[in-house]
Amino acid sequence: MSRPCSVSQCPETAAGFGALCNRHKAIRRRHGHPEQTGVTVQELAPYRQRVRLRMEKNQGNQAWSILAQRWGVVIDAAKAQEAEALRGRAFMSHEREAGQELVKLAREVPVETLTETVLALFLMQEEQPRRFKSDAAFDAQLARRARALTDTNAGTYWDDKAKRTKRVYRDVAPRTLAVIAEHIKAAFGVAGLYVARLEQRENE
Repeated sequence: MSRPCSVSQCPETAAGFGALCNRHKAIRRRHGHPEQTGVTVQELAPYRQRVRLRMEKNQGNQAWSILAQRWGVVIDAAKAQEAEALRGRAFMSHEREAGQELVKLAREVPVETLTETVLALFLMQEEQPRRFKSDAAFDAQLARRARALTDTNAGTYWDDKAKRTKRVYRDVAPRTLAVIAEHIKAAFGVAGLYVARLEQRENE
């Protein structure tokens, strides 16, 4: 007997023995929650602008260099892990893939750009908590927006309907996204929460 998808107002039936239809299972895999939608560049832009202005206004603050150092520690650990993997030490596949993604991100994206993006997401979460359906959904968006900063994670395809080339980002496994987010939060999380609360107090 078929069962309806557990997502409210979804007309599809659940797939297999699960509670979700195939479409919402794919959304959960990509975004961390079956009802989460992706944070777009345009949506995040005003938050990035506010973080950028704060960084420019406080250029001499040593907090920025401390964040860069914390990010460097994360990347050094990822590089060390990859070196051990090459020597034959076994790692979980999602942990190794996450480390490779982090090293790629550090190699191709300036730490200032990453800082701006990550803090913008924390600011967005503080001001629009309902935009993220769960902690896992926020982590997925954090990792996805960070990965989107590097072109090597993007491909292109021709949209015949729109008559133009579009970019599409290559997804990684949900567990890999979770590990990427965990390491990004380890480097920037405290600062993200601080900036979000500071903006809130100033607005009030």
